[in-house]
Amino acid sequence: MAIAPPATVGMPLSVPRLDPSIPEAIEPLASRRLQARLARGLLDGGVIDAAAVKAGRRSMLKVCEAALQAWLHQQLGELHCLDLSFVLVLRSETETETERSIGYAEPELAPEAEIRWFATCGLWPIGHALQALENVHKGLGATVLTAFDENSDVMPFFSPRDALEVCQEFYWYGLDDESEALENCETDEERRDLAEEMITRAKLDAAFPKWATEFPSKRPNLKVQQLRRLKRGALAPREREVIDSVLALKAARARLLAARSTADFDAQEDGWFTGHAALLAWHEDDLSTRLYDDYCNYASESETRDTIGLHPFDLDNSASLQQWGSAMKHHFDCIRLLDRLITLLSDGDWPQADNS
Repeated sequence: MAIAPPATVGMPLSVPRLDPSIPEAIEPLASRRLQARLARGLLDGGVIDAAAVKAGRRSMLKVCEAALQAWLHQQLGELHCLDLSFVLVLRSETETETERSIGYAEPELAPEAEIRWFATCGLWPIGHALQALENVHKGLGATVLTAFDENSDVMPFFSPRDALEVCQEFYWYGLDDESEALENCETDEERRDLAEEMITRAKLDAAFPKWATEFPSKRPNLKVQQLRRLKRGALAPREREVIDSVLALKAARARLLAARSTADFDAQEDGWFTGHAALLAWHEDDLSTRLYDDYCNYASESETRDTIGLHPFDLDNSASLQQWGSAMKHHFDCIRLLDRLITLLSDGDWPQADNS
């Protein structure tokens, strides 16, 4: 008597799926309670929206980070050149007292949580545009470059001034040129080889105009009144747009500095800083990339840091988060304008001119 095969024979096998309510990982109850308090604090502080807190199978910490990142994009709008991201750090009850107090003088001062923000570094050649602006009116290109240097506490940039400082630190024994480094060579052949291999003062001066590597305060910067008068003159629309952006950035920075008296987000951490938001090169193939690589390679042999800013807070202090969100809006104003300036300057349609 023939036996009928099971009904499943010849049918395709289906991949088993877990119910969406089942978490991806089993977390200790204490950790889940901390994450729930974190979500409540962010909600009460108005930083995230209740509709965004849908845990599903993800941990509440990941849900809060995603909601915080969504809030960031909502506040900033679309950026074309700069890339900023937030990370939530939650102090675990299982951490030792030493682990909880890293970066804090006293263990009891260590907060329950931190919001940290970081940037992804991109290469943006802006030299042609700055030199073209300088040719339009002496000091205009320098003023625009200074606007980036002045706001490096908001978005840290690696600029031509930093390129000079890397040369002084790594090649020139802290001096203004390579003369002493060459004098330490024992033979003429060693001296020639070193001069060919290293970045000399002559090579740096050929790569950047002198005003670009000077201290921002020593550049021929234009005052606000001069910029406004210049804008009313016979300028191309794009040049006028650059001036408008610089004036708006100066106003936004003034508001930021006024708010900073009660909201300072400096991470104040030790180590070489490697979290630059942009490498402001003069040209795509100039010395900036090599110097930045040299800097980062040297820094990697020691202690480094890449946090642009942080806000420590306790989970039950929603007022602290409200103040942080309000103060960060001034940062966002500056970041949008900095991004706009880089977008305008990195457009390859600027006339090419020799450095002067």
